[in-house]
Amino acid sequence: REAELGEPLLYACGSLRLLDSETLATQRAVFDCLGQPCEALDGDEIVYRWPQIVLPGDHILYEPRSGILSAQRALTALARLFEAKGGRIVKGRVAPPVGNAILHIMVDGMPMAAERFVFACGPWLPRLFPDLLDGWIKTPRRELFFIGPAPGDARFDWRQCPNIVDPLGWTSSDIGGGVKIAPVTRHVAFDPDDGDRMPTPALRDQVRAYLAARLPGLVGRPVVGTHIAPLENSDNEHFILDWHPRHANVFIAGGGSGHAYKLGPVIGDYVAASVGGAVPDPELAAVFGLAAHGPVPPGKGG
Repeated sequence: REAELGEPLLYACGSLRLLDSETLATQRAVFDCLGQPCEALDGDEIVYRWPQIVLPGDHILYEPRSGILSAQRALTALARLFEAKGGRIVKGRVAPPVGNAILHIMVDGMPMAAERFVFACGPWLPRLFPDLLDGWIKTPRRELFFIGPAPGDARFDWRQCPNIVDPLGWTSSDIGGGVKIAPVTRHVAFDPDDGDRMPTPALRDQVRAYLAARLPGLVGRPVVGTHIAPLENSDNEHFILDWHPRHANVFIAGGGSGHAYKLGPVIGDYVAASVGGAVPDPELAAVFGLAAHGPVPPGKGG
């Protein structure tokens, strides 16, 4: 896709994940089964390889082929490619469909006809199909902070600094625009239409504490950007990809749970095959189908 779209989208910086010993052994077994490289490191080795990172512990998984996917740039580029191949993009507000055999949907009050419809509407999906999905997808608030390194400080550039995942938070190294820090939040409900998208001061302070603990070279550096948005979590963090049981020509695609974009090729092939009339892969259908899901239990999906 990078060659086709003419711009870089994947930044292979690697990643470090702080785990317990049992989880590390399980993860390594998966990597070995798939023939993918990984290493088990400790905190001393982390300091030796990446002096800018403080990650104490004896069970750290290093994934050298992991990295960062530039989702926003990729989606913009794919939209251009879609139009270049004859597709048409319409921006508008869709009304919930009515009836069992839908001949058209209403977009900004105007009918749009099609033989089949795919609704891939992220956190808005339960609002379009409340009779089916009310309570099945939670939309918790997530906040991202971008920290600007000092001019000329390349230690946190993606070429020199892997991503970090540990109980204190998540990071992505700098691909232009700062080092991303995702502080830990749980079960803070967020309205995708009317939710306040200003950063929370308490989380800004949590980010400062994270920098002091993990990336001390960024202490005192400014927040150069923030991003506040909802996730859309299913009950078990598997995707919901299935036909609507009461709308015969409507396919539901949702429940991304923070992972949908990076598995886009699998989702795209599965949805395209299903909508085209193919019998879905039974192994995938067993986890993607509506029968595999239900309401998100209290205390989950946040």
